[in-house]
Amino acid sequence: MKRISSVPSDPADAATDHGPLGQHRDRPTSSRYGANLKLLVLAGALALALITVACGGNDAPSSSSSDNGHDSGSMDGGVMGEAAAESEADRTIEIVMLDELAYDPAALEVSQGDVVTFEVVNDGSARHEFVLGDSAYQEMHEDAMTDDGNQGMTDNALSLGPGESGSLTWRFTESGKVLYGCHEPGHYEGGMVGTIEVE
Repeated sequence: MKRISSVPSDPADAATDHGPLGQHRDRPTSSRYGANLKLLVLAGALALALITVACGGNDAPSSSSSDNGHDSGSMDGGVMGEAAAESEADRTIEIVMLDELAYDPAALEVSQGDVVTFEVVNDGSARHEFVLGDSAYQEMHEDAMTDDGNQGMTDNALSLGPGESGSLTWRFTESGKVLYGCHEPGHYEGGMVGTIEVE
């Protein structure tokens, strides 16, 4: 029995198909298919890049030394300041977080325009946060933590495990009362909040 090959001997014939009445129809070749695939991948990458830019991010420096899956995006609300470089700091203040749901010190005073580096130490055996913002911001952050349990960290916050330390440098741009709070479950409502009077 003689075998008949269905593969054309001329590669040019491989890219065409005979239609009715001897007309030729183009079939996609592997090189044309590859080019289309490359264009599709390029278009997808471009779309992803545009979405990333449109969703934004925050270019302000984040000085958190603890990375536990939180991002450095930004939340809307009254943070009453902005992140700054540590080299711009006018002074450094040490804050100790305690398992008694307290900060030491619990109250501070700064002047509008001051740039302060907070050296934050978790002296407890539980995870604690140091989140800067006015009372409305703190409530919003508390609600977000209650809803999903893992609100992303922003450049105005640190989340530190037991024995960890980190720093955050902040420029106080508005006068008024800024709070620093911990939003681990039960901590903020348990009174883990401090006050900064900005004059």
